[in-house]
Amino acid sequence: MPLPFKKVLNFRSEDFWTYLMGNKDDFVIEHRMYNGLCLLSLLPVGYNIVFNYSVGLYVSGIVSVILFFGILGLYYLARSMRKLGICIPLSAIGVNGGLALNYFYNSGVSGPTLMLFAISSLVISVIAPKKHYALYTGFNLLLVAALLTAEYFRPESVVHYESEGVRFLDMGSTYLMIVTITLMVVYRLKESYAEEKIIADEKTAELEALNKEKMKLFSLVSHDLRTPIANIKGYLEMMNDLELEADEKLKFERELLGQTIQTQHLLTNLLTWSGRQMQGKKAVIQQLNLLEVLNPTIKFFQDLAIAKDISLECSVSKDVYLLADADMLQIVVRNLLSNAVKFTPSGGTVCLHAKSDENHCHITVQDTGVGIPPERVPHLFQLQSKSTFGTQNEKGVGLGLYLCKEFTKAQHGQLKYAPAQAGGSIFTLILPAASGSPGSI
Repeated sequence: MPLPFKKVLNFRSEDFWTYLMGNKDDFVIEHRMYNGLCLLSLLPVGYNIVFNYSVGLYVSGIVSVILFFGILGLYYLARSMRKLGICIPLSAIGVNGGLALNYFYNSGVSGPTLMLFAISSLVISVIAPKKHYALYTGFNLLLVAALLTAEYFRPESVVHYESEGVRFLDMGSTYLMIVTITLMVVYRLKESYAEEKIIADEKTAELEALNKEKMKLFSLVSHDLRTPIANIKGYLEMMNDLELEADEKLKFERELLGQTIQTQHLLTNLLTWSGRQMQGKKAVIQQLNLLEVLNPTIKFFQDLAIAKDISLECSVSKDVYLLADADMLQIVVRNLLSNAVKFTPSGGTVCLHAKSDENHCHITVQDTGVGIPPERVPHLFQLQSKSTFGTQNEKGVGLGLYLCKEFTKAQHGQLKYAPAQAGGSIFTLILPAASGSPGSI
């Protein structure tokens, strides 16, 4: 894609060079190096055109012109057409073929062509895949051996310099050109290595930090899973050993039911998250009726809210349609409702509301709970390394909201938080709207 002239004027030199080589996000390092070497090669080849014509080496000058435009064509093929796999063998054949022709018209073994063969072998080795090293190096060596043999048996086939002065000048300028190319190649290699090292170090640091958080998370989750299981075991042992009054029995059963539900919710989140980590699950976007998808979730939390003496108010119209993944949508809304119930004290209210316009469907979960401290808001959708507690000591580690954010992003939506004016929290899920009957798109 051509770069607009105004942007060129506003570019810093390094930005312009980066554009010419290719962006890191779009091109791998080998591809960027090839693009850069093509551009750098134009300088010495361009100089060679002027020099060869000025000293009367017209055939060598013509070869240099062909090489110059050949390199431009290869750069376009690699940078714009992204055909690196074709460009590397074409470069090897074109450069070696041009040098072979130049050998006969530039004094053969007495000229600078053998040095150019050596530097071309270096450059090709830098940009070629490792598995092709032997092929390109062997081709270079065999071609040089054939040229030396041809000159040895047919010395008259080689055109020599008109004077020693021209030979010395050509050898000296070729040496300077080779040194220049070598320095540029080494510079680009070191720079590319440094860039990749920085990226690798950053990724390593991120992975180490994430792994530490995951280890802390699993440690907390394992503890949170052991506790309710131990309580259930203790209750069953007590039931086996003691005769409980009806009121005591009902009280214990309600407490254990609440713990079982929270444990089930935690397990669901953990399995969903670990499955996504291992399988890289992608969203299956469909045209859905919101109320039909959420009905099982709403009924489940209505029972849970009654057990905690909380009012759950739902305002979801039958004609709200959206584009979403049914499973991911349920997980997101289930986690939002679970948090709202968990952090709302008895006598409070949780509201589930949905509305849609031409472009978006807005699903809001609002509660009259304890709210979220301002210092926790920036880290709200990240994995937490410490537990939080609900109004009845229900534990959580922030995995639910992390999943909500990930699944919302996978469905091309947004998830927003705002504190409620009268206390509590407001979470708004925004997804693409749709109209008509449900079906795959």
